[in-house]
Amino acid sequence: MRTAFKIFSILILLSSQLFGQIANEIESYVDSTEILVKNGRKMIFKELNDNNIIKVKEIYNYLIKITDEEYYSAFYYVEDFYINMLSDDWEKIDQLMIDFENQSQKIVYPNTQQLFYKLNDVILKDTDKILFNCQESQINDDAKKIIEFILYYIREGELIKDYNAKLNSIKKEFKGSEYDSFIKSFLPKKKIKAAWSFAFGSGMIFTTDDLSNFFSNGVSYNMGMDININKLFTSLYLHGSGLKLQIPFSAASYFDTLNFEKNESFNYLDAGLKTGYFLIRNNSFHVAPYVSISGSFLMSNRYDNPEDSDLEYEVFNSFTYGAGLHTEVKILDFKYPNAYYAGPSAGYFSIKFEGGYSKIVKFKDAYAKGNTPYFICALVLGYGQF
Repeated sequence: MRTAFKIFSILILLSSQLFGQIANEIESYVDSTEILVKNGRKMIFKELNDNNIIKVKEIYNYLIKITDEEYYSAFYYVEDFYINMLSDDWEKIDQLMIDFENQSQKIVYPNTQQLFYKLNDVILKDTDKILFNCQESQINDDAKKIIEFILYYIREGELIKDYNAKLNSIKKEFKGSEYDSFIKSFLPKKKIKAAWSFAFGSGMIFTTDDLSNFFSNGVSYNMGMDININKLFTSLYLHGSGLKLQIPFSAASYFDTLNFEKNESFNYLDAGLKTGYFLIRNNSFHVAPYVSISGSFLMSNRYDNPEDSDLEYEVFNSFTYGAGLHTEVKILDFKYPNAYYAGPSAGYFSIKFEGGYSKIVKFKDAYAKGNTPYFICALVLGYGQF
């Protein structure tokens, strides 16, 4: 028994010594290449700020050399591309485009200095000069044409109107060529003029026919979520108001007879979907006629407890359809960095005005028939292209 205990104690001692040795090895381990890469990328960022492209290229070449046999790379593909573009190494650019499938698989050391946006800013300031240097280089005309297209995109960004046509043309021209993979995978995809926005505002709800004899027009609140794709306008919306009674009346509910006084407020709500087509959609102004489908109701507001809503008197609770006109005026743009490639993604603030007519299909009481035209004005926060 004592022998077994001694053996067990020796094993524990040896294990603790082994683990301690491993811990010391881990603590003392330093990947000198990783440190060089991280510091080198910080230096490149500094030299870019100083517009010292010669120094940037020297650091770049050194980091490429020391990571040649490493699992991790010193630069992402797009960084390789932009640094060589800035340093007029057009032969290297041509090689990067031809060997895109292999070169684009690089994995960079984590937690390194971010370079893409700074590189893009420097290129954006000198696109004309870079294009001139490219045209004067010895690379082939096909490569020059592709590089010219990339610089065109960097310079124009979201303002490009005919990007899709140009992209289709260049894809068709170089289909099956040595640049085919680069063009399909690296060039920004087709542009879809799309925006997603939120709107909050006020307006007026109007009443017609017999409904207008009983209920006055009312100031409304509205909110909406709009999705615009190319020429298609869509909006999920909600309009609400309190419509005041103009003529006293009595009505029997399932549980009681209710007497309503003049100026008593009834709750009105209309919520649904608008969809239309942009007749005008430019950088500052929108016009789109639309049709709508929704559900709406008008009911009394006697009971404070929401659980008692079934005791309220409903004038109508109905499917509704209608039509209207959407207009929108942009106030200002704001921009934020895009997560990939060049060019900004954009957001905007605008004001929208809508006027429409809602047809109420079914009423509880035949004497209260009518419809609800409306007008709204709302402040819009949008993301994407106005």
